[in-house]
Amino acid sequence: PYYASREMASNADLVFLPYNYLVDPRIRRTLAINLEECAVIVDEAHNVLQIFEDSSSISFKGKDVAVALSDLDYMLQIVEDENLASNIDLMPNVDTSLVYSLKDCFTKFDQNLIKFEKTIKTKSDEDTMDHPGDKIVELLNESGVNSGNAGAICLAITNVLDCLSVLN
Repeated sequence: PYYASREMASNADLVFLPYNYLVDPRIRRTLAINLEECAVIVDEAHNVLQIFEDSSSISFKGKDVAVALSDLDYMLQIVEDENLASNIDLMPNVDTSLVYSLKDCFTKFDQNLIKFEKTIKTKSDEDTMDHPGDKIVELLNESGVNSGNAGAICLAITNVLDCLSVLN
């Protein structure tokens, strides 16, 4: 029934589905949900704000940034080791200048996070705290990440991840 309903949905006039299927772009892509020229009716909408918030939020710790910096250092070590130069040719999309740029952005971001953590006042037993999105935008801007270069940075991160998966 699941696969049959997925197949029939493309020609249906009325489709029922959980609203998180509409909110999450990965699920929409996977299920080929196209909302052009469609009316969307949300039933039981009291939870919809939480679903939107969850789908567009991220939680991370300074440790996550430190691990990313460590991975970039590892990548640069491989790139700079002449004995491993033949491995570089096997890695997809390696551009050392991008790796250095990413490391610079992540280093600045890490430093900005440390400064930010010092300025916030939290209870000692509280691990997480919610902050408005404009604060993270400010931290990213101070780190050299903005709307103009975010796409290039995401592509560089994807390329580094591809290379790291080859190395590992």
